Amino acid sequence: MRAATKGSGLLEIAHPKGAWLDTRTKILKLSDWIVEPGEEWVVVAGVFDPVALNAVSTVTGHARQGAKLAVVVADGGEDGALLSREARANLFAALRAVDAVFIEDVDAVIYRATSQGGRATFRDERAGDRQRADEFSSFILRRQEAAGKGAQAGKRGQ
Repeated sequence: MRAATKGSGLLEIAHPKGAWLDTRTKILKLSDWIVEPGEEWVVVAGVFDPVALNAVSTVTGHARQGAKLAVVVADGGEDGALLSREARANLFAALRAVDAVFIEDVDAVIYRATSQGGRATFRDERAGDRQRADEFSSFILRRQEAAGKGAQAGKRGQ
């Protein structure tokens, strides 16, 4: 499987059989979500701003054999957000392990799954959002500092 851009430039995935999967089809409205009776879902909620490797690892770490994985991109008060909720949803939809993505209220997602006869296990990752954002900021600052030191050493060597 390889990632590529096609048409509008949005991320689409090329499957080995040559068919294109538009990742936007994984981003669902609650009213369009059909849960089969007895179907098991793991629902992971978080703001996930930014969607960095640690956020992806956290979400995919909740995947379980025999269960489908849903991500709820929660509202975090979009003031100062690096990415919009829609952009974060698109990034999660591109992950193979993720079966559905919602830009909805997490309680409504859980209710919808169980009211249709499915089973839902909820994993709330919103509490870890601040720590993930701080780790990302620290990483960027360390990289900038290292790049600045490298540039200064280059100037001295001239």
